[in-house]
Amino acid sequence: MAEVEKPEGVNVAIVVPATAPPPAAGPSWLSVYFAKWKGQNETPLPREPLRSLALSWGGAFLSILIISCLNQYATPRMDFPWLIASFGASAVLVFGIPAAKLSQPRNVIAGATGLIAASISHIPDWQGFKFMLTAAAGSTVMVLVALIYNNAIPGRKYPTYW
Repeated sequence: MAEVEKPEGVNVAIVVPATAPPPAAGPSWLSVYFAKWKGQNETPLPREPLRSLALSWGGAFLSILIISCLNQYATPRMDFPWLIASFGASAVLVFGIPAAKLSQPRNVIAGATGLIAASISHIPDWQGFKFMLTAAAGSTVMVLVALIYNNAIPGRKYPTYW
């Protein structure tokens, strides 16, 4: 407190407020970003029973086996391959989680065909039609196998929509 002289003996006290501390800095954007990587404190999905895993594996194996046989025996006669690499991922979706949106028939067939169309750097035989036919034919066979296989297993239903 400081005293200031005023006229004729009047003393006035001037109170100088203490400086407020600077506001606390919040977390940086970088720490907020990496905090999102921890998850949302949700419990993980329950483990699938071994029977369900074995049935899913069996369906995926069967569909890839059928497409591989078509690739081996029908390709020389039809002059286009049946098997492409993305069918492994499609088999996991269609047989592992048949109720998922990406597992439904239109997404499997259109997704495989669209993936091929988007990833080609040059136009192959038949101005690209042959390559698109490979994706469409193979994924259609996989969907047909999934329709028969998944619906034959009690408790499974495929598709949930077309």
